[in-house]
Amino acid sequence: MLIISLTDHKVWSKVGLNKIERKIGIELSVSVKISINQEVEEIEDIVIQTIDYSKVKDIIKQVNEFEYETLEYMIKRIYEDLCSSFEILTAVEIEICKNSPYMTGANRQSCVKMTNNLQKMI
Repeated sequence: MLIISLTDHKVWSKVGLNKIERKIGIELSVSVKISINQEVEEIEDIVIQTIDYSKVKDIIKQVNEFEYETLEYMIKRIYEDLCSSFEILTAVEIEICKNSPYMTGANRQSCVKMTNNLQKMI
């Protein structure tokens, strides 16, 4: 199994229950881990056998163009777009963190993580 990670991708987003976060926006850090079912001896220098990192960043950017109340729904949208774009996925982990959220007494970050193993129909 091969795991591909894109970590700490920064985006400015309008997401949150807090009206200020949706009006002004907030910086998010998005990390994605993607597993593909490929053994080391099967790896070749062929792009279609792996994940195009720029496409993953494009998906994050496209999903981020909308306004959301919850990080959970934003993660769901990224997950669905990744699954429809890359048929070779076997597992996906997505974490989105709000950097310096506007909540009173909040930590430096508030994060949501989703992990899902994909079941392929045979």
